[in-house]
Amino acid sequence: MALISMTASHHDLDLDLLEQLTRDTHTLGKSIVAASTRTRGCVVLSTCNRFEVYLDVDLDASVPESALVSTARVAAPVTAASSIAAATATATQLISQASSLPHSLTQRAFTVHTGPDVAAHLFRVASGLDSLVVGEREIAGQVRRALRTAHVDQLTTGPLERLFQRALRTSKAIASDTALSSDGRSVVSVALDLASQAAPPWPHASVLVVGTGAYAGATVAALRARGVRDIAVYSGSGRAHAFAGSHQITPTSDLPSAIADADVVVACSGNSSGHRGGTPPSPSPTSPILDDPAHHPAHDRAGEVAKQSSISYVLDVAAIAAARRGSAEAADGPEGAARPLVVVDLALHRDADPRIAGMAGVGFIDLATVRANAPAAAEEVLREAEAVLAAGLAEYAEREDMRTADAAVTAVVEEFARKRETRVVELVGLGVDRAEAGRRAARELNAEMHRRIGLVRARG
Repeated sequence: MALISMTASHHDLDLDLLEQLTRDTHTLGKSIVAASTRTRGCVVLSTCNRFEVYLDVDLDASVPESALVSTARVAAPVTAASSIAAATATATQLISQASSLPHSLTQRAFTVHTGPDVAAHLFRVASGLDSLVVGEREIAGQVRRALRTAHVDQLTTGPLERLFQRALRTSKAIASDTALSSDGRSVVSVALDLASQAAPPWPHASVLVVGTGAYAGATVAALRARGVRDIAVYSGSGRAHAFAGSHQITPTSDLPSAIADADVVVACSGNSSGHRGGTPPSPSPTSPILDDPAHHPAHDRAGEVAKQSSISYVLDVAAIAAARRGSAEAADGPEGAARPLVVVDLALHRDADPRIAGMAGVGFIDLATVRANAPAAAEEVLREAEAVLAAGLAEYAEREDMRTADAAVTAVVEEFARKRETRVVELVGLGVDRAEAGRRAARELNAEMHRRIGLVRARG
């Protein structure tokens, strides 16, 4: 058995490429296990800034563990020369097919971890130490949901279950024993901090939330913490009323009117459809406040309009323009009289057309903006978190070593039980009484069995 992780994240990839990589992969885990004879289990973790696949693979006994490459970026076609290479090749091919990205590009997008590096990576991820916003707690819930989805799909195994549960336990210890997450840092909080530069004071702001998933819930909680009282929710899937009831906010089914009434729109549904034909224009990552559209990068990328036309956004340019006209009419003035609007897009699969950034009077914040403006954690806090992480990893490794040693001891005992029975049959065939044959076989073989068990425990 070997645990493998294939990771693609904000550290190595442009967020737009990461978005494409994760399209149509909701059944990926099932597909990987069905397509690979040696892959026993799979957990898929997909968030706004990472896409990771964790595999439990039966090893080919002919491949020595020393041949396994740790933390090696897959830069060339992998072959079936080993179980790990075959498993990662299958997963890469399926991801390439689902995302419509070239196979060679998909291979280069992932870093493959094996051995102890799998646990070391997942523990960091679950603890928020590898996040776009270091120390954010949303990732722990996302890791937990990834494991829960694998449970529902019957894709977990003992090794994967223990790996994820220990990672989550260590994440909880870091949250409780250090100050890493004490200031409530998260992707949502950073985005709202940036939005506040152009929005009215939060207690007087009207906010529209688009989406009803986990990020929408986190957004409502963060808005409430800032004193926002006027919060509406829109859902293209018809879940706005149920979400509004459980969060005590206002549901709406009239998106244009809701945008016209809002000072800030936070989109986090990830329900845009279509296939991106190229890299979209990105707003200035360091200037989330209202920009001069004549100097905005989106204004200089007219050629991208055709490439964007195949995507149906929840918030497109036409919808925002109509809302701006509605806002101006409500103010009894020209369109320029519309109150400023800030659009925050927290969906990896963009909810908002990035060309909105080029519209007059509209501020635009997306994940690239958040990444560029994420605050750094204090060094002392990071050292404390790393110490808790190291302790959690050591405990996990010790428990796994004990489990491996126990299994190895059991295998030795079973091997010698078979040898004793074979020897008993031989002695009985020579005329020895079966009881005496059993005692003689034990005397002949027990010393060697205990020697082997000692060697196993010494290695463990």
